Amino acid sequence: MYCGRLAPEKKIDVIIRAIAKARKDIPEIRLVILGIGSSESDLRLLAKKLNIEDKINFLGYLRGKDLAEAYLSGDVFAIMSTSEVHSLAVMQAMSSAMPIVAAKSNGLKEHVGPDTGFLIKPGDFNELAKRLIYLYKNRNIRVRLGANGKKAMENFSPSAVADLWERVYKKVINDYNMC
Repeated sequence: MYCGRLAPEKKIDVIIRAIAKARKDIPEIRLVILGIGSSESDLRLLAKKLNIEDKINFLGYLRGKDLAEAYLSGDVFAIMSTSEVHSLAVMQAMSSAMPIVAAKSNGLKEHVGPDTGFLIKPGDFNELAKRLIYLYKNRNIRVRLGANGKKAMENFSPSAVADLWERVYKKVINDYNMC
């Protein structure tokens, strides 16, 4: 699964190329793409050129219950973008207990680690294909990484963030009163 804006800097073409390569080992592999954007027609053309258009579902822009259900139906989340600041899509995928395979770049490497997925060289569709195949063939690892990601996202729950801010404010007030 991929979720986000369909734009050149998101490098979704890398994911499509990886799916084409992984298909040789996993004929039933599918890619679900959530989102809209200027690159959709180019991505559809690439899928057609690689003869995998029947393996890719473009679901468009989803929100609410439909978005949550889409995340819960995924097995692995892939993101090859090198332009992330703080990927909410990765956090949503982790909250849905999906392991992550991501480009080793800013905005992704802060959340994805060896306990939640794999970081790979940006643009390396061969390595992405290998990781997808590995996760497909190793369900226990896929489930463990997903569970670890879900647990890690508890630190970003509304109550956890509120507790953090409360501690910050208390410290500021306490430090001010010490002056």
